[in-house]
Amino acid sequence: MNIWSPECKGEQFSASVIRLATGPETGDTNGIYVGWAVSPAVYGDDNAHLFTFWKGGDGSTGCYDMRCPGFVQTDKGIVLGDVYNKTSDYGGIQQVADFHITQDPVTKNWILSIGKEERQAGYWPTELFPLMAGDKGATRLSFGGITMRGIEQEESPPMGSGYKPDKDARHSAIMIQILFSGNYSEFRAPFDYETDNILDNSKCYGLNNYGQTDDYGYLIAFGGPGGPNC
Repeated sequence: MNIWSPECKGEQFSASVIRLATGPETGDTNGIYVGWAVSPAVYGDDNAHLFTFWKGGDGSTGCYDMRCPGFVQTDKGIVLGDVYNKTSDYGGIQQVADFHITQDPVTKNWILSIGKEERQAGYWPTELFPLMAGDKGATRLSFGGITMRGIEQEESPPMGSGYKPDKDARHSAIMIQILFSGNYSEFRAPFDYETDNILDNSKCYGLNNYGQTDDYGYLIAFGGPGGPNC
């Protein structure tokens, strides 16, 4: 995914996220979220941060990054919640982040790897997620953007670059080379019949699902300016 720093204030939240989840469609009971986020309320500034969130047990436990017991850090050089000092330029140089989430076939723990070299940052123990423990796995995978406006803000924040996607991939938030695996099979791109395109408010944000492409693998583009009534 490419990294942006949309303007957020107060409790506004804007992120590009990969989500593995199990539970009712209207509210995940167990889930893992990974990507980047801008959240002054969580991080104390308006920078883009390496973002993770998990929800476990009966849905009542979990937290951001390492703010509660859960995630086990194995690489001290990778800090969940760390700042991305460089972000993408509209139409220019794109700063990117690579994420890889796998389940260890022996321990059943959920492993987070970062970068093209798949450097292992750590793992979430399988015991945190009773609905995804063992061979149950996740029932849903989601890729895209999330925004929240907060109680004190009247407008929803921008998503990604703050522009809706167009024909130039450097103009919006994108995710490329989307791959997944089931039951420890080979990684592959999704088929069209396996995907749903969900856009909550087309006035404020846009979504283009390009599917499998020659240059970028499986590609989606999303984002927008936000605003009132989003």
